[in-house]
Amino acid sequence: MSENKTDTTTNPSLLLRIRDSTDVQSWATFQFVYRPMILAYCSRRGLQEADAQDVAQEVMSSVCRAIQKFEYQPQKGRFRAWLGTVTANKIKTLKNKQYRLLSRESQPSSEQLTDTVVADPDSDWISIFSEHIFQTACDRVLSRVEALTWDCFRLTWLQQQSAADVAQRLKIPIHNVYVNKSRVLKLLELEVRLLAEDSIIDSSR
Repeated sequence: MSENKTDTTTNPSLLLRIRDSTDVQSWATFQFVYRPMILAYCSRRGLQEADAQDVAQEVMSSVCRAIQKFEYQPQKGRFRAWLGTVTANKIKTLKNKQYRLLSRESQPSSEQLTDTVVADPDSDWISIFSEHIFQTACDRVLSRVEALTWDCFRLTWLQQQSAADVAQRLKIPIHNVYVNKSRVLKLLELEVRLLAEDSIIDSSR
């Protein structure tokens, strides 16, 4: 897909670029990256596919309205937390509505949240968010590097094989293994910051 060709060395973060409502490509990338994680979280919360799609659309609409004012301020809260709060809010609103329809109850639920920046949401959301951002970053980097370069990273960092074993397996100098692993890690860090500027990967492994 075309979004995998993004030049992370020159482009600002995705969160900054989607502030421009006319930037169709950035909005398409944002949907490509974030909509699946919202759907996955909805599924984890027990929503049916149609309801999950409705929630995802509501969340995207909230992002569209709020992104103009959103500023990355770690001391106040991360985008990850804000998006998780909005998603949880939409899910609870939907469930409250369904409950009222079934019980003919008209009073609002006391559990309803507001779209505010708060501390990190539950562990399910954090896990889904982190894993999806990392996997998307991996996919984007994989499309931009040679197979041998990726294999050095995959075998040493993802599969935790020793550099010596990888060098022997790939029939290259051990120095090349370290260089290729480092190159992929740097590209991954750029991609993660591009996609979600408050996320960090552990390059010490």
